Amino acid sequence: MLPSQPIDSSQLLDAALWSYKGEGNANIVVAYIGPDPLITGCVLRVRKALDEDVRLDEVPVPSPFTLQYEMGFQQHVVAPLVGPEYVGRMQLVNVNPTFLHNLSDSMADARPKARRTKLLDFSQPYAALIADLTYVPHLKMASPTKVVAVEIKQSTGAALNNFFQPADASAHDPLSTGMASLFENLIAILTRDNLLQRLRYHQRNLDSLDIEGIFPLYATLPDDVKNANPSLSEWKETMDLYRQRIEQNDDIAAQLSKCSPKERLQFIHEYLLAATLKDCSIIIAMWLKDPNSTESSDTPANEGTVRLDTSSQVLRYRVGILDIDPKRITKIPDYYKLDQNIVE
Repeated sequence: MLPSQPIDSSQLLDAALWSYKGEGNANIVVAYIGPDPLITGCVLRVRKALDEDVRLDEVPVPSPFTLQYEMGFQQHVVAPLVGPEYVGRMQLVNVNPTFLHNLSDSMADARPKARRTKLLDFSQPYAALIADLTYVPHLKMASPTKVVAVEIKQSTGAALNNFFQPADASAHDPLSTGMASLFENLIAILTRDNLLQRLRYHQRNLDSLDIEGIFPLYATLPDDVKNANPSLSEWKETMDLYRQRIEQNDDIAAQLSKCSPKERLQFIHEYLLAATLKDCSIIIAMWLKDPNSTESSDTPANEGTVRLDTSSQVLRYRVGILDIDPKRITKIPDYYKLDQNIVE
């Protein structure tokens, strides 16, 4: 769990305190392996440079979004849509180029070879400290608990991307009985939990025009507007107008026939938000409930239990989402080209 009080950044700026955990297109995540119990169970999310194919002797292009912007986007735009319980709190940690270079060097060998051409953004003044969704504290449990965590990536057709399992898992452990049982457990959890239903609802309604309807609107915008990512205040206005449209069940086709420049931009911003929700990762951590545990009965809204069909044991789970960064408006032509290539 993320500490409730701000962390002294200086005590974290040692690359030896962090171990490579994974990465996406925009960020690298490292897990805390230091001695401070207040930070155990946290990860540091560090921004990557923008360019995909930057050489090691080149200066990486910084991200167009600051972490303060991303934090505001997640808290004030994404969280109200899907539920704040699924969006982890974030603390900004002051970092410097020396630490980022040392961190980059220390985890270089652990990174997949295909990812190594994309460097950290060494110009970033901050990194994000967040709770590790795959970590379950054992302090109040009667015995150590094995945890299985999976990542479901929406944009790849709900594919199972990562599977974390303890090396000492027994063959008789209900969490270690193969992929069929794993998928049964996941189906039970996703059917019971609210997150997937909320994501699908907003993905569908925010992307009501699809890229084939959005691109012609985008093409009519002035060049300065085409290159201007929404501010946080504009995102909040987008959210207000989207809620109003949903509540009134407005006819999109009717609106398009008399679409003003502001309304065109509204639909474009909604499309970008849909792209964020489609590209997000759902993280599900699962562990067997210990009948002798002193776990609190006050279960967080993003946690729950399901009873295993094969035994009398109860499976506990926690659900959260990652990769909910805003999408750049300048990517719309790329989305359109990708769609056309798929059609062809």
